[in-house]
Amino acid sequence: MYKKILIIIYTFVFIMSGLLVSGVRADSSLKIQRIWGSDRYITSSYVVEKGWESSNYAVLVNGENFPDALIASSLAKKFNAPILLTQSNSLSQNALFELNRLGTKDVFIVGGKAVISEDIEKYINMLGINTTRYSGIDRDETSVKVAGKIGTQNGIFIVSDDDFMDMISISPIAANLNMPIILVYNNEIPFSVQNFISDKYIPMTYVIGDKEVISDSVLDKFPNVKRITGNGAYERNANIINAFSNKLDFSSIFLAYSKEFSNVLSATSLAAISGNPIVLVGDTISCNAKKVIRSNHIENLNVLASDTMISESTVNEFINLINGSD
Repeated sequence: MYKKILIIIYTFVFIMSGLLVSGVRADSSLKIQRIWGSDRYITSSYVVEKGWESSNYAVLVNGENFPDALIASSLAKKFNAPILLTQSNSLSQNALFELNRLGTKDVFIVGGKAVISEDIEKYINMLGINTTRYSGIDRDETSVKVAGKIGTQNGIFIVSDDDFMDMISISPIAANLNMPIILVYNNEIPFSVQNFISDKYIPMTYVIGDKEVISDSVLDKFPNVKRITGNGAYERNANIINAFSNKLDFSSIFLAYSKEFSNVLSATSLAAISGNPIVLVGDTISCNAKKVIRSNHIENLNVLASDTMISESTVNEFINLINGSD
């Protein structure tokens, strides 16, 4: 009875708080959906409802902590699980609603007790749900803990620990390829990372960014390295997508607003389901993004932002690019 009441209440809240999924067809073959809510937690629920009717597993991250959320994408994909967002000291009502709706039995918490409190973990256990926590003393060690669960047999991605745009670009790709994202400093490899890789078989290390982003001294610590570079985050985004184009499904793409990471945190796991790329969009469309769009056949355009972030005129420009009229 409790679950039925909860579902009714939160369905009403979703309808009143924002648009769950707005969709129009530009022509007979192109579908456009704008996925967003009045805050990141509601947006997260919309994303989860779009991708999952049920799930034995879920990944829980702090909605204010972008590194934990983005490194969690590979963990989520490994278990075909959604990523849920919560506050640090109390379980968000949207996350609670989704755990009940999905029938989740196991929750993977990514982040330490200062990020997601022990009280939240105990509360989830009281719901009859098992929990496993992956955390370290900082975001870099947390990435190593998650990587230990993913494994390195397919390779690893190395990303600067303060560059959320690069993390967004690589997260769904890493997840789809069952490869972990490991975070490092610009000029130094954290001890936790050095210790982790010391006895691992790593067939390929993809380093995201040039030596100004991640120095050669850090790169030299890893085996079988290939850099993916670009002049700025937008060009790197395009180069990352192009580097793995044969592994990606371009029938659907996701557009993420580059100046606000919150709407994309749960969406990386949705994009990873089929290996769909996330294209970064600023106030205008970069020439690099235009090349990606023109080079591929796209049937579904998923916009992860309100029209105050990615405007209708920008969406229409994408439609024209897809239809070959721009």
